[in-house]
Amino acid sequence: MKHLKITSVLLSALMCASMVMTPVPVVADQTAATSETQKIEETVKEKPGRIAEDKVEAVNGTATYKDVLIVGGLKYRVTSAAINGTGTVKLIGAEDQVANVSIPNTITVQGMVYKVTAIGEKAFLNNQTIKSLNIGSNVLSIEDQAFSGCTKLVSVIGGSRLKTIGAKTFVGCPKLKTFNITSSVLSKIGPYSFFGDGMLKTLQIKKTTKLTKAGVKNSLKGSFVKTVKVKKSKIKKYKKFFKKNNSGRKVTVKK
Repeated sequence: MKHLKITSVLLSALMCASMVMTPVPVVADQTAATSETQKIEETVKEKPGRIAEDKVEAVNGTATYKDVLIVGGLKYRVTSAAINGTGTVKLIGAEDQVANVSIPNTITVQGMVYKVTAIGEKAFLNNQTIKSLNIGSNVLSIEDQAFSGCTKLVSVIGGSRLKTIGAKTFVGCPKLKTFNITSSVLSKIGPYSFFGDGMLKTLQIKKTTKLTKAGVKNSLKGSFVKTVKVKKSKIKKYKKFFKKNNSGRKVTVKK
């Protein structure tokens, strides 16, 4: 009986010891699990930041389709992201068949405002539907061959802040009759800008005070322009610029 009591006491002691020691590894497992859960949660929280950065990079033009915006049937490429609510874009063409292109001062996409500051190279190359072009007041440049081969284009007006017109911009526009740019800061009309445009007889750039001799070099070569209308105070100076040996064609310069 004494042996049985001793054995029973020993067994009870062992069971108590076991119960005391068992929770230690359980607590360790819970801590490890909690730590791992925190890591997963932190990883998930980081993802939106990277996605946001990727989107900003895309808008800045890092070779993804997201930097092309379509508004009113026209396509624009973002040239500076609207991080603070305002960015810039250049017009790069038409998504739809548009006859009368009126370039807005700004476009708005998903609450972000973008100034339209340029018309891109070959934006409307060989376009067979455009008939008129009204250039917005934020457009500063028209790049090379932007409207080359637009066989139905009849008139180009506006552009109150336009600074430069690229090379061969309106080559092969046989119906072009009206060209009236209202900018006071136009400094360059690229070479061969109106080559072969048989119906364009008068160039109206009546407000600009910024033209240079180099800025109109060969600008009228191959054209049918007879008269260039300029600001009265600039007639004497601009007559020198539009001599045949510089502009490429003999023309009358007048108010």
